[in-house]
Amino acid sequence: MKLFIYATLLSLASAAAVEKRETVQQLANFPGFAENIALRHNGHILVTTLSTSSIHYLNAAGSNTTTLLQPIPGANGISGIVELEKDFFAVAAGIWNTTERRETNASVWTVDFRHTSPTHPTFKKVVDIPETTVLNGLTSIPGTSIVLGSDSAVGAIYAIDAKDRTYSIAIEDGALAPTGPTPNLGVNGIKVHDSKLYFSNSVTGVFGRFPISRSGEAIGPVETVTQFSGSVDSGIDDFAIDEEGNAYISFHPNTIFKVDSQGQQEVIVSGAQQIRDPTSVVLGWGRKGDKVLYASVNTLADPIIGGVDVVYL
Repeated sequence: MKLFIYATLLSLASAAAVEKRETVQQLANFPGFAENIALRHNGHILVTTLSTSSIHYLNAAGSNTTTLLQPIPGANGISGIVELEKDFFAVAAGIWNTTERRETNASVWTVDFRHTSPTHPTFKKVVDIPETTVLNGLTSIPGTSIVLGSDSAVGAIYAIDAKDRTYSIAIEDGALAPTGPTPNLGVNGIKVHDSKLYFSNSVTGVFGRFPISRSGEAIGPVETVTQFSGSVDSGIDDFAIDEEGNAYISFHPNTIFKVDSQGQQEVIVSGAQQIRDPTSVVLGWGRKGDKVLYASVNTLADPIIGGVDVVYL
């Protein structure tokens, strides 16, 4: 989540050395700030925004226009989204003040495509979490009904049981916390892979991980996988992890990094003429069966234009 940060970022030597690649294609544009992205099993794309409580639905093999799903009551924006099982998702919704980078009325909902038409899924509220002011990234613990959600304001991880409709703080650690003045953001994107919770901290530039239990609690100390150099607003945002443990990380203003399990950084694509300001990525397959990243992206103009770009790997 960047939320209107017009930060002047570091000079990235590795990014500057990258040759221009013709690997990025714009798939769609729409009004508002694109926040997070997920993929259905049929290859269709779901994009959340902080500008509407409706999910944007896109058939990447069809026309380059999105369809708005039905709005979530009591919200004006949606942040995180994660698939819990095939075609069954969870989202975090709330009333967002994007200028202050804070929200009220935060809640978690399920979105069920399993027995409906593609553009009319069933929405069901799981739980309200009134004490959080930035419920940001979501992930799930495989084989359980637990959704983990990042609180970027205090540096905590919530464990939300989508079946029992309960929640509690599972992890609260200094490595997740923001530094500097409000409204800086701490822990942002989160993903579970190989019994570890991976996270990005937007303000510190840390990409790290905790070993966790099946209920989401940390069962060992935090490990820094890699540290991105930068200023207070380092630019690190949400990410995806492949089966080999490689992370693909969106980085403001115009870069996507690949970080392997040992912390080695590689620039996949960089530059304003290559990738629009990315907030999140998801791994998928392109129209010709090639491996791709779908990225939720933004053109930071007045008004802001969100969209989806595809990056061919």
